Amino acid sequence: MADTLPPIPIWQTRSFWYAVATLAAVLARTFFQTELDANRLADTVMAILPLFTGALAYRERMNPKRRVVITRKVVATSALLLALGLSLMPGPTLAQGMACGDRTAIVQRLAEKYGEARRGIGLQRDAGVLEVYASDATGTFTIIITMPSGKACLVAAGDGWEQLHDDLATGEKL
Repeated sequence: MADTLPPIPIWQTRSFWYAVATLAAVLARTFFQTELDANRLADTVMAILPLFTGALAYRERMNPKRRVVITRKVVATSALLLALGLSLMPGPTLAQGMACGDRTAIVQRLAEKYGEARRGIGLQRDAGVLEVYASDATGTFTIIITMPSGKACLVAAGDGWEQLHDDLATGEKL
């Protein structure tokens, strides 16, 4: 008896579980920066969840003697599965949404197509190398990050590049 919560009709639990699932989807999209339609499986589950819970509610209304009893074990198991599901969702990565490839191929394409040459380089804290490629002739520029594996990702690109040659004096503000 201590392990059982009071019996709750399924039409009342429908709104509870639907609210839990909706909250999980909102939290996942917020914390993992996923967009609507980014995960087809999650979107499908969210679309059929009201139909499934509605079917359970209809079944219980048609046969009130078959009540769904929610125990503490069911609640604990559901919470554990929800936490496990959220922890297994992929988080944002450096290469997500960026064009990546072999560094030599990218540098060769920048030189051939845009006439860009390396104008600056810097070492990042995570051991990645940031490089700026630009062309005075076309005014285009590209910023790439190269990882130790040799994989390079395009970070930014644009036009209107202007090479500045005036150095700021020490302590002078921009």
